[in-house]
Amino acid sequence: MSENKTYVSCRVDSVLLGIDLGRVREINRTVDVTPVPRTNDAVRGLVNLRGELVTVLDLGQLLLGKPSSLQRTSRNVILRTEDESVGLLVDWVGDVVEAAGKKIEPVPFEVHGMDAGMFAGVIQLDSGLMVVLDVDAVTQPAEARERGTS
Repeated sequence: MSENKTYVSCRVDSVLLGIDLGRVREINRTVDVTPVPRTNDAVRGLVNLRGELVTVLDLGQLLLGKPSSLQRTSRNVILRTEDESVGLLVDWVGDVVEAAGKKIEPVPFEVHGMDAGMFAGVIQLDSGLMVVLDVDAVTQPAEARERGTS
């Protein structure tokens, strides 16, 4: 199927990810995150974004099983969801990628070290492969992901 969407490109470790630009509210530098005790390891904590509490998920932990280390290039990608805003901690944010006319391929069933259910597909770019993040799958509560429901 050809894809006509636009994506924000970002990296988590060595993985190039694409996040649907229409779902991105803003991108900001990593700010002080307040840890929340007794939460899932992927929940980095909460940030106060202009009076709104935003849960920040660590994509390194969520996708690769290892927490992201904060760097000067780290960013929070703040997403629009149905219920609330959610931040995704990434190692680096790059360019906006136009996928007009490019084919989105299904993710191989067994993606080593990652949960393939968190991805909408893969797009071949001139510079390599970009894995398209399924925002809804990533932002649903951990319990729902484990049960396979939303």
